[in-house]
Amino acid sequence: MLSKIRNPLVWALLATIVSGVSLVVAVLAYGRAGTTVVAEPQRTPAAASTEGATAEPQATTVEVTPAQDVTASASEEPLVTTLPSPGASYSLVREDVQMRLVGGETRYVDLDQPLVNATNEAYDVSFRTGLAQPKLSFQLNDVALGKSPTVTPDECAQEIQLSPVDSEVEVSQDLVLCAVTNGLGAVNEPARTKMARIVVNSVTKDNAVNLTVTTWEIPR
Repeated sequence: MLSKIRNPLVWALLATIVSGVSLVVAVLAYGRAGTTVVAEPQRTPAAASTEGATAEPQATTVEVTPAQDVTASASEEPLVTTLPSPGASYSLVREDVQMRLVGGETRYVDLDQPLVNATNEAYDVSFRTGLAQPKLSFQLNDVALGKSPTVTPDECAQEIQLSPVDSEVEVSQDLVLCAVTNGLGAVNEPARTKMARIVVNSVTKDNAVNLTVTTWEIPR
């Protein structure tokens, strides 16, 4: 049939159609050859449920250790609150400390350190005077009269246990007192309860009082 076609225009048209068809076939074949199919990995239900979720920060546990009190010492022991039996051995802390108390305002005295004008927390006895006789007022009730200026701490303990006096005492010359301290002395010293012997050396006309104080540590 094609051999009967003599018209050159028809042949040219056919050639154009064949070229177009060949071009289309070549393009389709190239597209199929250049296409790469990528298989997606299978996801488990757990992974799918967490996909896209924002990861929460993990909680961090911090162990806090309380700060140690630098003012306390591991060797410190509780204060003695009960006097020992007769015959106990007392340790001398301070001997024959001279103190002078003058009037005008209340004086707070620390027998442990010892110190006049002590703080409210540390003082053992307060001193006040006016028109009346000067007085000593002890914080604790462990107070007794001493038999002599040389009374021992063991004798003081027996007097406090057997014949205590009021915690407020009028001061007079040659008066001897025995008293238990609260144990709070200087900041660089451990707290230790002490037995104090207080000797009134003199009382002046203006009611100033001169004392001699000796202290012993009360045994445990």
